[in-house]
Amino acid sequence: IPYAEKFGINITIENMWQHYDGRINYSTCADPAEHCAYVDMAGSSRVGALLDIGHSALVIGDVTKAIRALGPRLYALHVHDNDLVDDLHHLPFSSKIDFDAVADALREIGYAGDMTLECDGFIGNLPEELIPDAARFMCQTARLLVAKVVSK
Repeated sequence: IPYAEKFGINITIENMWQHYDGRINYSTCADPAEHCAYVDMAGSSRVGALLDIGHSALVIGDVTKAIRALGPRLYALHVHDNDLVDDLHHLPFSSKIDFDAVADALREIGYAGDMTLECDGFIGNLPEELIPDAARFMCQTARLLVAKVVSK
């Protein structure tokens, strides 16, 4: 933390999940209250939460609960979609996470942090010739999500 403060960088703590007995289970910071406690325990404005939207959907279901609980502690997002069963890393709006509700919750808390697309499940197996068009589509999708967060 002293180095983060000295050099003006932020440290984020990510919510995780784990496979146990063939199913997805809670892990570190999967529970929003625990995630808040970890951030608060650091006692520095240089430490915040990184919410992995896909992980949250897998473990707690309603991602908006985590967003609202974290509120101003939320510094960064890993953005991807899944089928609520497996960590698929699909493009937002392409599976079962309600990204309109996610955008509403982010707007409610005044979110202005980073969003990192983690969509290797979308782009990972495409032929090389399709990568430029896929990357443009990913960019359009990310811009749509950002527009939903900052509009209304």
